[in-house]
Amino acid sequence: MSIDSFDGPVTTNEINSFKAYINALRPASNNVGNQWAQHNSGEDVKAMALVYQITQDTAILDQMVRFCDAVLSERNDLAPAPTGQYVIWTGRIDPVWPNEVTTTPIGTGGEQGDPVGHLGNCARLILQTPSIWNTTVPIGDPDGYGTTYLARAKTYVAGGDAAIDGHILKSELDLSNSDHQYFAASDPYKGGTPVPWNQQMMFDYGFQNLAIAHDILGDDPARAAQYHQIVQDSINWFFSAGYTSYTDNAGNTAYSWGYSMPSTTKEDNDHGSLDVNGFYRAYMSGEYGITPAMLAPFGNTFVDVMTLGPGDYSGVIDGTTGSGNSASTTYIRSGWLLTADFLPSQYENMMGADFTAPGTTTAIDRFSRFLWLKNKRYQSFTFSASPSFQTVAQGSSANFIATVAAQGAFAGSVALSVSGLPSGASASFSPVTISGGGDSTMTVQTAGSTPAGTYPLTILATSMGTVAQTATVNLTVSTEPTAAAPTFNPAGGTYSSAQSVTMTSSTSGATIRYTTDGSTPSETNGTVYSGAVNISSTTTLKAIAYKSGYADSSVTSATYTITTGGTLPSGWSDTDIGGPGVAGSASYSSPTFTVSGSGADIYGTADQFNYAYMAANGNVTITARVATQQNTNSWAKAGVMIRETTAAGSTYVGVYVTPAKGVSLQYRTTTGASATNGPETTGPVAPYWVRLARSGSTFTASTSPDGTTWTQLGTATVTMATNATAGLAVSSHNNTVLNTSTFDNVSITTGGSSGLAIAATSESGDDGGGHNVATTIDGNYNTYWQSTTNGSNSAYAQYDLGSSQTVHSVKIAWYLGNTRSTWFDVDTSTDGTNWTTALSGVNSSGTSNALETYTFSSGVTARYVRYVCYGTNIDNVNAISETQIWP
Repeated sequence: MSIDSFDGPVTTNEINSFKAYINALRPASNNVGNQWAQHNSGEDVKAMALVYQITQDTAILDQMVRFCDAVLSERNDLAPAPTGQYVIWTGRIDPVWPNEVTTTPIGTGGEQGDPVGHLGNCARLILQTPSIWNTTVPIGDPDGYGTTYLARAKTYVAGGDAAIDGHILKSELDLSNSDHQYFAASDPYKGGTPVPWNQQMMFDYGFQNLAIAHDILGDDPARAAQYHQIVQDSINWFFSAGYTSYTDNAGNTAYSWGYSMPSTTKEDNDHGSLDVNGFYRAYMSGEYGITPAMLAPFGNTFVDVMTLGPGDYSGVIDGTTGSGNSASTTYIRSGWLLTADFLPSQYENMMGADFTAPGTTTAIDRFSRFLWLKNKRYQSFTFSASPSFQTVAQGSSANFIATVAAQGAFAGSVALSVSGLPSGASASFSPVTISGGGDSTMTVQTAGSTPAGTYPLTILATSMGTVAQTATVNLTVSTEPTAAAPTFNPAGGTYSSAQSVTMTSSTSGATIRYTTDGSTPSETNGTVYSGAVNISSTTTLKAIAYKSGYADSSVTSATYTITTGGTLPSGWSDTDIGGPGVAGSASYSSPTFTVSGSGADIYGTADQFNYAYMAANGNVTITARVATQQNTNSWAKAGVMIRETTAAGSTYVGVYVTPAKGVSLQYRTTTGASATNGPETTGPVAPYWVRLARSGSTFTASTSPDGTTWTQLGTATVTMATNATAGLAVSSHNNTVLNTSTFDNVSITTGGSSGLAIAATSESGDDGGGHNVATTIDGNYNTYWQSTTNGSNSAYAQYDLGSSQTVHSVKIAWYLGNTRSTWFDVDTSTDGTNWTTALSGVNSSGTSNALETYTFSSGVTARYVRYVCYGTNIDNVNAISETQIWP
């Protein structure tokens, strides 16, 4: 299996190498030697589950299904002899997976949890992907377990439940001691003793996944609650009494714990890795209250205490070494690798200890954890909900806002669900899923029979390849009527001027309180509304209505985006690319562009940002100073870009200033492909100059602190259509907020260079306002020469090359050239007195603001070049933005 890099997105090559590897695997024929527990086939299935969650590639899921078919078929009560039909220590042919069949009696231990966990895990993954439920499983149904994915999942759930009902809870586990996991006294394997932590993690693996599967199916709430509680009690036992914490030599909190209770010392490296794997699985479920702060000390234990040197890791968690499971290792076991999730500064070191990038490996357990962590570092999100409480009358509804904030390059789809609803109540989300980041409104509708009381609601946000996140809000159901929520006039939106907002409630006599600082208004928080509220800058307005004898209304919330400054110069356009969570905008007030953009990022396979741009045909150079930049994220981006189209997955090249990551060159070589992070330099922040020049398929990025001294940052090779765009790009790297950045000294020139040097300029006259001929060679397409004729006269712009030279062509960018066609001649002279017409009666295209090339029939010797203009097809205005004269 291939490791291409430790950072960035998981690559197609890495995924394909994993698929090729697992396609060559075959399921174990039985569980002898713990093949379905922590040995080969068991680790294979766990690895498939992790990588499927990253990729959602059903080819990986199908191989997992193949293995789980084998798991179920090899259960002792279902499999024919010699695989099954063994009478075990209970005196029965129980639904188990014996790990040895030569002793009398045949025993069972914690290894029974793993096969159940595989069945539950596969079922959970299927059930969390409703789009495939009714799809026929491509590998067929040789065992009669169900032709569709949904049918297969239900069979796996039933098969796991049967093993729990028929053996694990019936005979193997004793939960009578404060609900803690003990082996039953009659169990020949450790009977009457606490289940070791690594084996509790195996049992928890089965209970946890089956509980979530039942939650989704909604078929047996009592069973799901029982399973969840067993896992919760196991975790609570460890974190209340199963370990001791101490400050290690690096000054960090570390843990000491034992193989099983009541010991809290001397757990070995091997079983410790299994322990951590189990706690991490529970953490990733989002169900059991485990936080990163609770898991980070496991990582500190490994890094600070067990790491004795490069490639030397102690066999015991206290830094000592023994033999067997306590022997030292030269590599990092998979559970310890996962702790890099909580020690980001150690990630590169820990991955580098087990892998080489680029390189290959055959360790599927560690490779899958590496891919998981790599992906998780690349894409994650945070989740919150507001307001924290709402009061609603019986039979009425209340709204809560669920907010997903993208981190890294996350642009995935986040599914939402809620638990804890009172009797008779239902909930819906709009939208049902959030892509990348943004808000969803959760509407809770109560019934007239819903009991009064306060109910904590847990909202779950899940996305494959990321941590499941939860947020809790409180719903109070009241027998009182509910005040009508305030309405705003005008409604939230984007406005070019300050807005005076009025608020009303249809409940007569209700008081309205509002906030503008993002906090939730209540009867005691916020300003009492007494008149129109003036909003002169971008603001989120929240309000409630309340009245004695009424339950408080739901919170009304709206965002008012106020844009200031002038409109964009002619020829410029502005658009949000990729559907950012907050609408962006761009404006121009000489000499400054103000661009506000939201969006998860400009990276990955699709971008989200705001783009102010012009058409750019052929070779082009764009230069700008990023004057100011808001710090909405260390990877927020403000810079210049050349982009083929405004589609989210378009090819592009961009060079950006960031608040904390310096200046970076990034590009996408093929539409829809993953973007590439090119050369970057750390340190620079706004104000800073950036420049991007295109010459065919070669793009060169340069930077400057002052606009005078330029340093080449790097180059990129991208095949891009001739007709492209060039402009200013801003992404907040946080899809719930806008990043407002300003640019000045913006210029866009085409042709790749400026042609012959022009020593001086002159003109027949201009219309004033600074629109003189000198502006046509300043590299700024926002400035221009303009002269209006009376319909019979002409106007000219003239250029002195300083000495006679051979001229073959001229390039002219006409101001408003995309809206009108100018009629003109080109005259040349060696002395400024005697003139020869090189081009006569030429018309500009009328479709472009970019430089257009006008070529002479042969080379002309000239010191002076003059453009004699006669007006346009719609008026008598002659206007030139930029020009170049070419040898």
